[in-house]
Amino acid sequence: YYWLIRLNGWITATVPEVLTMVRVDPLLVCMIAAIWANHVSKRRDGFREILHDLAPLVMPPFFTIAGATLDLKSILRSKAAPPVLFILRFAGIAIGSFFASMATGHASTVRNHLWMTLQAQSGVTLGLVAQMKMGLVGKQPWAHGAADTIIGCVVMNQLVG
Repeated sequence: YYWLIRLNGWITATVPEVLTMVRVDPLLVCMIAAIWANHVSKRRDGFREILHDLAPLVMPPFFTIAGATLDLKSILRSKAAPPVLFILRFAGIAIGSFFASMATGHASTVRNHLWMTLQAQSGVTLGLVAQMKMGLVGKQPWAHGAADTIIGCVVMNQLVG
């Protein structure tokens, strides 16, 4: 991860200004590596054991930092947006997972309960929002309001999920 950040610094310093938006996103690289390790690698079970063992050590600090960086005043300024987006996302996941399960021939137990497991998936979203706020998009005047709205939706998903 550290070397990917260093690579981005080198890219910015050495390439022509037109290409300075070209970056290697460390979060995206980690996500791709995790997908590969979990779906392609023959060491899938070992990877899952590592995740299972490390989750209790990683999750509390991650969500503590996420909670500490919440700007509640900004979320309250756009208090109508998070509930609307939450309801749309909630319904979309429920309907989409039901029909996808039906189309792929899953049992009714899976079809009727899969949506519940998908509602509280927030870790990646919080990571992407943090990246957005720190990156070039974060310099836009609308970025922090959008980020706070998304974080408000994540908080609602966590409370319900």
